[in-house]
Amino acid sequence: MFADDYLLFYRASTEECQVVMNILSQYEEASGQKLNSDKTSIFYSSNTPPDTRMAIGNILGAPNSNSIERYLGLPTFLGRSKIKAFEDLLAKVWKKLQGWKEKLLSQAGKETLIKAVTQAIPVYAMSCFRIPNGICSSINSMNSNFWWGQRNNERRMHWKKWKGLCCSKLEGGMGFKNLKLFNQALLAKQCWRLIHHPNTLIGRIFKARYFPSSSFMEAPISNHSSFTWRSIAEARKVISMGSRWCVGDGASISIWNDKWIPTNGAQKAISPRSLLLENAKVKELFTPSLSWNTVLIEEIFLPFEANLIAQIPLRGTQKPDRQVWGRTPNGTFSVQSAYQMLVEDLKQVESGTSSTSQRWKIFWKNLWSIQVPQKIKVFMWKACSNILPTCTKIFDRNIGSNFSCSVCGEEAETRDHIFMECPTAITAWRVNPMFLSSLHPGMSFVDWVEEILSNLSQPDIEIFCTMAWFIWRHRNEVWTCTGSREASQIPTKAIRYAIEFLEVVSEAPQTPSGLNSKWTPPMNPNIVKVNVASVGFTNQRKIGIGMAVRNSQGILMAASSDKVNSERDFLWQSAQAVLHTLKLLISIGFFAVEIKSNNSHLTSLLNSGEEFFTETGWILEDIKELFLAFSSISFHCIPKVCNHVALALASFSKEKEDQSVWLEDCPSFLFPIVSLGSV
Repeated sequence: MFADDYLLFYRASTEECQVVMNILSQYEEASGQKLNSDKTSIFYSSNTPPDTRMAIGNILGAPNSNSIERYLGLPTFLGRSKIKAFEDLLAKVWKKLQGWKEKLLSQAGKETLIKAVTQAIPVYAMSCFRIPNGICSSINSMNSNFWWGQRNNERRMHWKKWKGLCCSKLEGGMGFKNLKLFNQALLAKQCWRLIHHPNTLIGRIFKARYFPSSSFMEAPISNHSSFTWRSIAEARKVISMGSRWCVGDGASISIWNDKWIPTNGAQKAISPRSLLLENAKVKELFTPSLSWNTVLIEEIFLPFEANLIAQIPLRGTQKPDRQVWGRTPNGTFSVQSAYQMLVEDLKQVESGTSSTSQRWKIFWKNLWSIQVPQKIKVFMWKACSNILPTCTKIFDRNIGSNFSCSVCGEEAETRDHIFMECPTAITAWRVNPMFLSSLHPGMSFVDWVEEILSNLSQPDIEIFCTMAWFIWRHRNEVWTCTGSREASQIPTKAIRYAIEFLEVVSEAPQTPSGLNSKWTPPMNPNIVKVNVASVGFTNQRKIGIGMAVRNSQGILMAASSDKVNSERDFLWQSAQAVLHTLKLLISIGFFAVEIKSNNSHLTSLLNSGEEFFTETGWILEDIKELFLAFSSISFHCIPKVCNHVALALASFSKEKEDQSVWLEDCPSFLFPIVSLGSV
C-alpha cells in the first residue's frame, strides 16, 4: 500500500473475492474513497481456470491483466535479464540530462544537478534490489559525459577518471557517489531493519520463507531464492563489517569471535588465546560485583587491549548485550556511514592505504572553504589537480601540433607556466606583494596555493583565487581569439569581482553574537534552576562534575563537586554529570527542576525520543528512568561561557578525592562568580 495505491493478494476463488469486496465496501463508507474500476486490473496465476477468472472479473468489474509489470516504479516480476528490468532508470537519467545539454550550467551547476538529481533517481530502486553493474556503469557514463560537457554523440576530453571524481572532496575528488557501493549501503539499511525490527511484515515473510529456524545473519542463499532476498542477504557483509557489540550482561558476546573492543569502529580481540576457551563469553571477565576483573584481564590480554576493555562501562542493572552500528555516535545505522566505510575498504584493498594523508586533507578542506563563487572553487580544484586543458596536456593526447603558451608564446604552456612564469601572470600578481613573496624557487602551483592558504588572510586568499580564475579566463580568450592580449585590467576586475561577491554573502542575515551571560531566574518560582557541567582530567583518567542549584531569587540552594572515572567522549562525560546530578537532587529533595547544560547534543537527546544504542545509551536510559521521580523536569542548552559556576565546581574536584556538597551555603571560591550574577 502506498497512499491510495494498493496491491492485494488473495486466493483465486469467488468466496475470497466476495470477502475482499465486503472489506473494500466498509473502507469506502468509512474513508469516503471509492474503488476506481477503470484504474483497477486483475492478475491471475497461470493455473487459474478460465471460468474462475470470469466469475471473479464479474464480481470486481475490472479487466484482466497479463502481468503487473511495475508497482511504484519497481518491477514486480524479474526475468533472466536484470538489465532489461532496470533500463527505465537509464531513460529517467538521460531525460533529466537532456534538458541541460546547452551551455546553461557551469561545472559547479552540473555538480549540483548530478548530486541532487541524477544520482538520486535510482536510490529507491537501490534500496530494494542490487542494481546490475551494467546499469550503474551506464549511469556513471552519462553523468561523466555531462560533467565534462559532452553533447549528443560528440567526444569530449575527460581529464580525470570518474573513479577519481567519486573520491570525497577532502581526498581530491568531487564527492560523486560510487553507485555500486552506495547500492550496497542502501541494501544494508534493509538488513539493519530486519535485525532490529523482525516483526515487520517483510521481516515475518522473509523469516517464514528463508530462515524459519535460524537468524537473519545465518540464513542461507539458495539457488531458488528471489532476487529481492538475494539482494538484501548479500548486503549482510556490510553489517558484519560495521557492526559491533555493546556490552550489557556479557552473556551473548564471544570474547574471541565477536567485535566488542572499542576502537575506531570496533575490533575482535587479537591477544593470544591462553586461559579462556574458544567459546568463552565476555561475562567471564566480570567479578561477582559486576565490575571488570582487571587482574584476569591484564593476565589474558595484551596491555593496549586490557586498557581498552577497562574503559568499557558496565551497568549495575545488567541489561542484555546489544548489537550496534560502530560507525555512528549513537550506534544506529546510517547509509552515509556505511557508504564511507565501503569506500575506505575499497581504497585499502586497491592501494593498500585507507586514507589520504592528513596534510592533503587539510589542504583540500581549506581550499573548498574559501568564500568565492562555487565555479571558482571548481576551477581551483582543477588547477590544483593539474587537469586544466593546457596546450601541453592537449598535445600529450595527440591533438594539435603547438604546445607553446597561448599568451606569451615563449614557453611550453603548462599549468605552472600559465600562473607562475608567464609575464602576464607575473604582472597581475604584483598587485599584492605578498603573492609573489610566497612564491619560492622549485615550487609547483599547488605548493604555492598551499603556502597562500596557510599564511595569508582570508580576503587575500579570496582575491588570489579570483585572480587565478581571471588569468585562466584571459588565456582562454586569447586561445579562442575572442579577446585581446592586453591583460592590465585583470587585477582590477578580480578585486572588484571578489568584493562584489563578499558583499552579497555578507548581506545574509547573521546570528546575533551577543549572548546574555547573566544568570536569569526560572519563570516559575516553584522551580529551581540547576547548572551542570563536566571537566576532563586527562592525567587522572577521571572527570569532575559540578552542580549548582539556585531558586527564583538567585540564592544558591545547593552545590556539589565530585569526581568519577571516565576516559570517554564529551557526550558520555556530560551524560554522567546529568545522571550524577539527578541522583543527588532526588536525595536532597528537589523535584521541580530546570537543568542547564552546555552540551547541545545531550539536551537534544534528552528532549527527544531519538534512539541511542551505544554505551552512552545505557546512561541515557538511566537518566530517563529517573524522570519519574520528578514532578517537573526540563533540559536546556546554554553556551559554555554562560556556565561558569558549574564549571568552577567541576574543576574544584581535581585535587579532591571525596565528594563536596554545600547546602544553603556558598563555597568561598564561588563568591567572585556568584556575586557578579554570572550563570
